[in-house]
Amino acid sequence: MQVLVTFWSICGYNERRRKNINGAYPPVTLIRPLRGVDSCLEENLRSTFKQEYENLEIILCVDSEEDEAVEVARKIISEYPNVNATLLIGDKKVGVNPKINNLIRGYECAKHELIWIMDSNVIVPKDCLKKSVFQFESPKVAMVHHRILGTNFNSIAAKFEAMYLSLSHMRTYLFINRLAEYLNPLGTNIVCVIGKSTITRKSCIEKLGGLAKFAQYMAEDNALSCALTLQGWECAISTETAYQNLNNMSFHAFASRKIRWTRLRYSLSGIITLFEPVTEFIGSLLLGLFTMGTIFRVSTSNLLVFHFFLWFACDMVSYFSYNSEKVTFTSLSLFPLIWTARELLFFPLYFLGISKDTIEWRGHKFRLKKASLAVPYEEGHVSKALKY
Repeated sequence: MQVLVTFWSICGYNERRRKNINGAYPPVTLIRPLRGVDSCLEENLRSTFKQEYENLEIILCVDSEEDEAVEVARKIISEYPNVNATLLIGDKKVGVNPKINNLIRGYECAKHELIWIMDSNVIVPKDCLKKSVFQFESPKVAMVHHRILGTNFNSIAAKFEAMYLSLSHMRTYLFINRLAEYLNPLGTNIVCVIGKSTITRKSCIEKLGGLAKFAQYMAEDNALSCALTLQGWECAISTETAYQNLNNMSFHAFASRKIRWTRLRYSLSGIITLFEPVTEFIGSLLLGLFTMGTIFRVSTSNLLVFHFFLWFACDMVSYFSYNSEKVTFTSLSLFPLIWTARELLFFPLYFLGISKDTIEWRGHKFRLKKASLAVPYEEGHVSKALKY
């Protein structure tokens, strides 16, 4: 199964052909919510100001004048006087989600139909937008979401994160989206969107009640994409990749992100999340030892060796297929060590994730409910696992 999923996912990553749009490129409003000085924030912002796209409006949103991001945003705007860019300071409380509270004023001020929302720690190639909008030639497409990989991974924890994004994350992400392409025309509503870089039709969002409606969810990207799909629109995976600028990520930041994402997935998917361990190396190995070893009496040592080399080979092929420009002697020699450490870290971080219902994000603390609905954390609340 691992071989089939890996092969199908890699084919999905490579088979798409970029094409130019017919006629003029549609105008786009890019909104970037900022908070604090993220890893390589200047570099990330410059990547959007360097987009090779004529009719682009850029809106940078910061929730407080005291935020360090204000100075950086003003500096970048001054460097590109010919770019139509605006800095909005001050958030608007429309729900518990701090990201939407931060960017909602930018959304309301946006002049154009296509809204590109991008997290502050994301960097994109200069032709990313030009190669993404052609999918909107289909009136059925309401959202285009970019694939996410890591870049500038200079610390050990950053390498863990880059490997996660390139392996289990990308494999699952591409596999589910390929399933959606084949099954949604038959009546299913499969959707898997990562909201770090998405382009959406504003008119479609408004028909759902506006962006503020989704501020009650912590996973607003999932809630919005599900709502769009249920109304018959498509959420198309882009041919392009956006990159999370990892730089010198600390181990605490890596672990906290993994725990938070696990809690969000458990809030969204419930019982399905409990099967995640069997999609990882150790979990699938234990399952294989039980089924093949106990039931079919296959040699444990033979199964262990076969499973290890097959899984390792699939992951190595996947990783360097998605990160072909990073194939060096150093990366090849470090791969086994980083791969082993990340696999061993999965279970402790996974169990920490499903054991409680609180998350911390951008200086805010919340208590999760089902479907990623959230309420502000209350002092004295005893954090425990969600029940289904």
